[in-house]
Amino acid sequence: MSGPPEAESWSFDKAEWWPRANRKIVRRHTAGRHKDEACGAPTEHGITDRTSIRVVKTQENHSKEKSQRTGSIAESASVAAVDDLLHPELEAYNNPATDSASQAIFPSTAMSTMRAIGAKLPSANDKIQQLTNRKDIKGGKGGIDALFINDQTPRPEIDHAKALIKVKAFGLNRMDLFQREGHYPVPPQAPKTLGVEFSGIIEELASESESSFKKGDAVFGLAYGGAYAEYIAVSTHMLIHKPDELSWEQCAGIPEVCNSPPRIPESPKLRASLTSQTWITATQAMYLIGGFEPGKSILWHAGASAVSIAGQQLSSANGASAVFATARSDDKTEFCVKELGSKAAYNTETTDWAAEVLKATDGKGVDIIVDYIGPQTFAGNLTAAARDGRIVNLASLSGPSFKPGMAEPNFGLFVGKRLRMEGSSLRSRDEEYQGKLRDQLHDHALPKFKDGSFKVLIEKVFKWEDIQEAHRLMESNKTKGKIICTIS
Repeated sequence: MSGPPEAESWSFDKAEWWPRANRKIVRRHTAGRHKDEACGAPTEHGITDRTSIRVVKTQENHSKEKSQRTGSIAESASVAAVDDLLHPELEAYNNPATDSASQAIFPSTAMSTMRAIGAKLPSANDKIQQLTNRKDIKGGKGGIDALFINDQTPRPEIDHAKALIKVKAFGLNRMDLFQREGHYPVPPQAPKTLGVEFSGIIEELASESESSFKKGDAVFGLAYGGAYAEYIAVSTHMLIHKPDELSWEQCAGIPEVCNSPPRIPESPKLRASLTSQTWITATQAMYLIGGFEPGKSILWHAGASAVSIAGQQLSSANGASAVFATARSDDKTEFCVKELGSKAAYNTETTDWAAEVLKATDGKGVDIIVDYIGPQTFAGNLTAAARDGRIVNLASLSGPSFKPGMAEPNFGLFVGKRLRMEGSSLRSRDEEYQGKLRDQLHDHALPKFKDGSFKVLIEKVFKWEDIQEAHRLMESNKTKGKIICTIS
């Protein structure tokens, strides 16, 4: 918007200009004293709750303008003086080189921006929230139709051991659906933009970055969030060099997993679609929690989910005595045996899978069970587990509590078999822990990817402009592999 020097007055839309104003140092009047401080969101600091601000040039003295607030001032012990914010900058109108209101009022607020997946916000107030808070989803949640590419997202900055990555591809995970709907609380260090796994090229490195990485390296990795974007800032402790043998799309499908959020949503579609998970969590479940060693047997529930696809391959390749799986349809159980090498897979809808596991192991049971189902499989897990067995719980797809009709657990088996059950979430882990997982993945899986023994099964690749269709496919719960988006 150009500022008319001769005009007696003009207005600007707070939804457009207020984000820049928020970043200004403003003078506050408190108890008769002046105090300069950074100004946050309007509602936090009680500046104004209306959508526009009018700047009026007085006829008596053009060298001194004053501002009039057209909206009411929110009640607050400390009210920001809009005059103090606007008046000094209006002098720029006397400079012929200034050709826009944004340069005149906010000359020092330029920033690097990028494109990232955000949410369409239909009203002016919603636009304010998007621009000031940079939230991907209105109010922290939203539907598929709200997703769009926001070209005004601030480009991330790096410090400590972080690298700035230009993203080539990113993978979708079920946690993205939950986060979009407002059911997945993100870690405090995570940006609001969705996405935790990616592949791309290093553009910049901070001073404490791992020495094995340099500018221009092709990498893939795990992040706390922010992968649905052109650039992502991520710790080098969570990066792996991209092998030449793998594509950008394949590498973007390796790292991450979705674990169950603290509150399971009521939507059956979302609850049923939680289990798209991959290699790092499979490694975590097997080694760091399950205590896997060659010669041990293991059962993977939800055998056609991405983490169990990874887990069955890891188990067979690393010396498991027997690998078992469960699924909810015959085509998926057949897939686990024929494509993934499991000894047997059982349809949980038509068979007593726990009894079948005991039969297949001559009554011994399995040493490790990796479960995402929760209450519905709890009793069967106690039956199918071997003495001193470990049950690793990564989600609770059947809900947060037992329901009528579910099998009653025999807690005597828990004690008598000396079983250990442990739940785990990956996204909330610190960098040191995730770095250990990265090293495990590098040692146990990456060589197999390079020689073709392990495969990243990709269901479909979308352009990131088609993010809505990608989310719809994930919600359908009809996939047997990863969904990937590419950025051109």
